[in-house]
Amino acid sequence: DHFHPWQLTIAAALRLTRRLLISGELTYAAWSGFKTPASRLDFDVDLKDYNDRVNLPPARDFPAPGFRDIVIPRVGAEWRALEKPRFAVDVRGGYSYEMSPVPQQFDESNFADSDKHTFMLGGSFEVKPSLGILLHPWTFDLNLGLTYLPTRVEHKISPVDRVGDYKTSGLLVHFGVGVRSKF
Repeated sequence: DHFHPWQLTIAAALRLTRRLLISGELTYAAWSGFKTPASRLDFDVDLKDYNDRVNLPPARDFPAPGFRDIVIPRVGAEWRALEKPRFAVDVRGGYSYEMSPVPQQFDESNFADSDKHTFMLGGSFEVKPSLGILLHPWTFDLNLGLTYLPTRVEHKISPVDRVGDYKTSGLLVHFGVGVRSKF
C-alpha cells in the first residue's frame, strides 16, 4: 500500500500586466499519519502433537516512524513572449521547496530521504483559430525540470548496525510534452 499524505493547498495568481502572470501556493502535507510499513504476522495454528516442538518468537512491534507534517511553497511565473493574430508563445518558470518529513535515522529504521529543490522551465506554442480550419486554439507544451536533493548524512548510534552510516543525495531530471485543445 503506497501512502499518500492528506494535503491542503492554498494558491493565488496575479496578472501583473497583460503579458505577465505570477502564481504561488502553499501545500500542507500531513506526513505524521505515515505508519510503519512493516508486516506483522501472527501464527495461530494447532499442530497437535508438535505444538511443544515449534518455538516461534512473538511478533515484533516496531516504533512509530515519527514523520512530521510539512508545508511546501511553490512559486511560478508565465510571460507571453510573443502575440500574433494566428499564434502565441508563452515562457514559464518555477521553483518549489519540499523539506523532508523524515526524522534523522539514527536508530533501527532506514527511511532514506532528502529535502527537494525543484526548478522548472517551460513554454507553449498556441495556434489560434483561423480561416475556419480550427474551431478552438491548440496548444503545444514543453517543460524541463531539475530536482536537486542535497546530501543528507545519517549516523547510526549502534556500531554494530547492519546498515551502518549512510548518506542520501540525488539529481532528478523531468521532461514533458503535451498537446491541449478545447472541444
